[in-house]
Amino acid sequence: MDASPDPIVTYNKTGKATYINPAFEKIYGYTFQEMIGQNINFVPEDELEKTKQAWQRTLKGEKIYLETRRYTKDGNILHIQISTAIIRDKDQNHLESIVIHRDITHFKQAEQEKEKLIADLKQALSKLKILNGLLPICASCKKIRDDKGYWNQLETYIQNHSDALFSHGICPDCSEKLYGKQAWYVEMKKKKT
Repeated sequence: MDASPDPIVTYNKTGKATYINPAFEKIYGYTFQEMIGQNINFVPEDELEKTKQAWQRTLKGEKIYLETRRYTKDGNILHIQISTAIIRDKDQNHLESIVIHRDITHFKQAEQEKEKLIADLKQALSKLKILNGLLPICASCKKIRDDKGYWNQLETYIQNHSDALFSHGICPDCSEKLYGKQAWYVEMKKKKT
């Protein structure tokens, strides 16, 4: 038990600590001398009832698996998983209870961050405007007919139905059509220099 990376504490039938391993000392901050023969007072008030019930079940011989929280010596809260077992003598009398603590604080924090991210994404999606379905568009001028039957410029329609913004320029084909090949060539030359 000394070599376990998880905190381990053993209790007698009255709930007094009879052993804590080095991982318990390191993670919780209590020393062996502080704990032996003591009731460990590190259970948050809102976890007391659940802990008492688990202790009663342990005393009856049940193996317990419990997710709970505990205070460290300096007042920090750890999220932990507890598993228990009973040490019995050859006549099956209860000698001690072994309680193994696994620190899952970082998993809980990651879970909370994930839940916050999901909530943020849901909120962002609720604000997102999405264009979908069949859009009636004029084959000649490219105006789009809205739900009320009005024809709108493509840019106006998209801006009204999404968060997209437009800037305008002229593509090479339209520049040649409107201004001749020379105008497009001069514009391209300016960009290269």
